[in-house]
Amino acid sequence: MDRTRTRTRRLPSALAAAAAVAALAALSCSTLVGPGAGAAAAEAATPVAPGSLTRGADAAVPVLAGRTITDGERTVRVPGRSPSLLGASGDGYVVTTELDGRRPVLLLDGSGRRTLVDDLGTDDARLASDGSVVALTRYRFAAQRSRVRVLDVATASIAQRRGFEGFADVLDADATRVVVSTFPPRATMLWDLAADRVELVGRQPGYAASLADDRLAVYTGDPYRGGCSRVVRLQDPSRTLWRSCEERVTAFAPGGERLATVGLLADGRGPQDVWARGTDGTLLQHYTVAGWFGLVQWEDATGLLLDSHGVRRAALVRCDTDATAGATDAGCERAGDLRAVTAGP
Repeated sequence: MDRTRTRTRRLPSALAAAAAVAALAALSCSTLVGPGAGAAAAEAATPVAPGSLTRGADAAVPVLAGRTITDGERTVRVPGRSPSLLGASGDGYVVTTELDGRRPVLLLDGSGRRTLVDDLGTDDARLASDGSVVALTRYRFAAQRSRVRVLDVATASIAQRRGFEGFADVLDADATRVVVSTFPPRATMLWDLAADRVELVGRQPGYAASLADDRLAVYTGDPYRGGCSRVVRLQDPSRTLWRSCEERVTAFAPGGERLATVGLLADGRGPQDVWARGTDGTLLQHYTVAGWFGLVQWEDATGLLLDSHGVRRAALVRCDTDATAGATDAGCERAGDLRAVTAGP
């Protein structure tokens, strides 16, 4: 899979939020803001207006628009309704979709489609960053425990499984390791699949991670009750690279030297503002749109893809985060065709 982050991590879903609030309600959190976190308000923003941008090349990484995956010059149609792209695996793509009253996990490749999971139901699914396995997570309300199963994409069989206390959230995975956040208990853990051994990374719940880039973002507490966001190294979580009480990470760039962030409490159909920062919080760009941003994904170490929804038109937009900040359309072009804005994200 490409090393951009298509799902690095949102505020907890409705399921996660209920557990998160209960777990973090007692925390007392600082409101100090780390380097550069408050600078965004003072810096000029680059307005992104899809209808006024010139058309550039298609995105060089897989992206989903509607029911079509575009990957450079290649396009793949996803069957069913409300599909979600988990990422690339080999020469194919792993997706979830609504099909015949079920929610299967499918591998779409040159030979057609193969069912990896017949019905995901309410379980969560995350594709490993190398495309080798899919982590399937189920939360059991009655037991207040989660079960994580690791499915091998090549064989469509379960390779490993493990139970965790509380609500478990898989943040990233590869063929040998899985990063798991839980609450309660508040913790971030690294699961070694070969040894079936779990190592505690820290006592703060993570919400975004990149194994390839040794990056982890955690909440210091419930963000609705004063909690902030910290970015650390997975291998050295005691050292804070950046801290913000105003923004949270939504994607790590390949190489780990840049972040894309949104407002700490941004939720719903999508944020109106996205910031590009260095790992230490240095502000590089601030993008704003009249409607909302959907997908926020790094195309490479400096190029950011923004699914931008204006007043009437929407399009996938590519922005060069090294361009001059603040100028109208600075460093931005369309990486997809224009389409009408819909009522939802």
